[in-house]
Amino acid sequence: MPWSAPYHKSKDGVEPVKTHKQKVADKEGARQYPTYSRTWRKMRLAYLVKESLCRHCAGKGLAVVATDVDHIDGDSWNNSEDNYQALCHSCHSRKTAKQNNGKDSRFYHK
Repeated sequence: MPWSAPYHKSKDGVEPVKTHKQKVADKEGARQYPTYSRTWRKMRLAYLVKESLCRHCAGKGLAVVATDVDHIDGDSWNNSEDNYQALCHSCHSRKTAKQNNGKDSRFYHK
């Protein structure tokens, strides 16, 4: 008999039980590396060393140190530097809130 994943009953029928990694991927927008992982923290730091000023502020002629690495399209795997931009915390929070229709991202789940 072939091995099968464990299942549980839901109100819509029978569904496979999700692993912790799958649950995190759902919550994080299916990103390859969760934002709290060691790998992501290293990638983030390397990017901030490479691009140290906030892009949005620089566009306004201001020199503000970047503290956050933003995914430009808002919901992407975090292994593509083409989709990164360095932002200060204020600009990143503003952009994220706008993407989430004004909702606080800490409480927003898709």
